[in-house]
Amino acid sequence: MKDVSSLPSWLSWLFTGEGLGVVVAAASAVFGLYSDKLKSPRWKWLAIAGIVLGIFLTFIKDRQDDKSQLTLMQSGVTEITTWDSMEASKTRDDIDLLRFEEQRGNGVLQATAQDASPDQVIEMAQAAKQSEQIIEAQSQQTRQAWTICYFDHLKTDVKFDIVQAHLLQLAAKVQECTARVDLPTNSVWYPPSNEENVEAANLAEAKAAALLVAGAGVQLQQICPASSVLTPNLIQIGTSAKAYNSRKPVLSVEDISKITVKNCD
Repeated sequence: MKDVSSLPSWLSWLFTGEGLGVVVAAASAVFGLYSDKLKSPRWKWLAIAGIVLGIFLTFIKDRQDDKSQLTLMQSGVTEITTWDSMEASKTRDDIDLLRFEEQRGNGVLQATAQDASPDQVIEMAQAAKQSEQIIEAQSQQTRQAWTICYFDHLKTDVKFDIVQAHLLQLAAKVQECTARVDLPTNSVWYPPSNEENVEAANLAEAKAAALLVAGAGVQLQQICPASSVLTPNLIQIGTSAKAYNSRKPVLSVEDISKITVKNCD
């Protein structure tokens, strides 16, 4: 086929299917106007055939344009889908980073924040918020009365410098106590009492400590009255091997708030 790329645009158009179709149809229509003066009816049919051919050529061109447009649209959709997937991935990365930045102030390790499910992130945030509210409402006299001791493993479960600073807002003394097992932190113990109001106050302090470490990503399985160390005003944060091995469910913020029972390991 003749190369029309160097011709003027209007002349190039005549070599396209659409141009030829229009020219043929127009010429046939003009010819048809004078066909009545010709004696043979074949000339009139020839004019009609020319018009039909012109329309057909134009129709073919339109179909080709539709196909080209569809191909472009499909290509565009593919590109948009690919771009959206990239943007979604970028967004997830941004959310993970934002999640870590928000939780880091509560003492959450980066690995803990990245591995946490959305529900776990919400639980950590709620626990941290509630512990802050308890600390703000606590009197200085109550703070001075309490001591919190922790098992060594807590220092690897959380960003300990941050958690320790928060614990010192809850109790005047925060110190390490002897651990019997080297397992992830899963328990909080409080001193039992025969006096109901004292027991309730002790449990409330234990819940505050539990919410604080839960806000840092610690998965607690129980909050119990102590059975061995019975020091008054002492909260212990540590590990129960029995609770760990029995795969007791992790306490939610709601579970912690509702704890009243004493059946612990």
